Amino acid sequence: MQLLRYPFIFKAIIFYAAVQIILLFFVNLPFTSDSLVYYKQASDCIAFNTFYPGPHNINDSFITAPVYINFLIIILRIFHDPLMIRIANIILNLVQLVLIYNITQFLFHDERKSKTAAFLYMIFLTNLGAIFYNYSELLFNVLLLLAFLLYLKDTKISTFISGLTLGLAVNTRPVGIAFLISIIIISIIILKREKRIAYGTVRILVIFLLTLIIIGTLIKINTGYFVPLPTNGACNMLMGANDDATGAYNDRVFQPGKAGNFYSQDTLTFREKEKYCQDAALKWIVQHPLKWLALIPAKLFHLFGRDDWAIPALMNVGEWKIRSIINLLFDKYNSPDSFTGKSIIFKITFIFVFLVHHIYFYSLLGMMIYRFLYYRKHKLTEELKKTREIDLFIAIGTAITLCSVGAPRYQYSFLIFIIPAIAPMIDNILQLKFRRNQAG
Repeated sequence: MQLLRYPFIFKAIIFYAAVQIILLFFVNLPFTSDSLVYYKQASDCIAFNTFYPGPHNINDSFITAPVYINFLIIILRIFHDPLMIRIANIILNLVQLVLIYNITQFLFHDERKSKTAAFLYMIFLTNLGAIFYNYSELLFNVLLLLAFLLYLKDTKISTFISGLTLGLAVNTRPVGIAFLISIIIISIIILKREKRIAYGTVRILVIFLLTLIIIGTLIKINTGYFVPLPTNGACNMLMGANDDATGAYNDRVFQPGKAGNFYSQDTLTFREKEKYCQDAALKWIVQHPLKWLALIPAKLFHLFGRDDWAIPALMNVGEWKIRSIINLLFDKYNSPDSFTGKSIIFKITFIFVFLVHHIYFYSLLGMMIYRFLYYRKHKLTEELKKTREIDLFIAIGTAITLCSVGAPRYQYSFLIFIIPAIAPMIDNILQLKFRRNQAG
């Protein structure tokens, strides 16, 4: 009973860490897809005794997530074991939990609402599955949430550090720029309505720009090219703007005879490939503006229609798609991760976890929208004002994503930011129901 004397968040960390460590003993999946790409990039840099990107990356297709890959390089140089990447992910997951708890506390000054946010976070299964992949999402979220919390504190030192962490976040995943745009918009509103300058935002902007300049300069020393931001956005933009575009990831545009065929040419630098992609995408958009706009519903569907990118690890399988459920039901699963020979219990559990997780996933999305109606109905519009940075970040981040392609992994950051926004409403509803039951 000694543990009960400690604060809630400490007990939550101990419990959540234990769950993740136990899962490590049951899940053994190799890195594939982007996970493998990041691992190989880090391993190559270690072999060449350099940081990422190095001189050997000049003819790569693009430069992606420099902060994250250098994070991997440091881990692998110290520990020489890819298992430590998953240990680092567990730590990042726990830090993300603490940040969600503290952001909710700072926004609403209510311990109960903060506990609700922490609970919502811990039962979101994607967070558990994410630790088994070598993706940049966890590091990106921690950096962005930290930047947000420090922005809320609004002291000189906190805003300086916020600008630094925001710069690192955007260098990890450029969609983080949506948060900077959000707080700039809010500072303009403050200037217009309250006739005062939001100096905290000014400091964040200055340090943010300095951070990117320093990163870009360090990369130039290493490669000869000034690269303050990842360059893979142009590739994604072209995948979402060509004759074969479907709204989802589709690499047919890079096949022979297609607009992006140049991408496989080893004689071109990553900077030249970036420009070719941008030019080809913009040319197609200008020539087919209605077709490009018509892809938006498909992109939204692929972005928010499902959440199946991280859950496979919890079942120790490499495939987790809606078609997997259909094929399981009709016993027609023939992919490389075949379920042939799996027990009925396994298949039932697979379907059950898939369905339960998606019920929760759609509930998160639904509650994010419903809260606007709820607060207006109960005349609690001040509660909405407290989360305006979150709402703007999700709206602008979604708009930025729609300029490329939709993928379930891309909505992860938005879902994490949703949690502190909806926690107070859920707490209010539960407390009202509790009081009614007590009265009845």
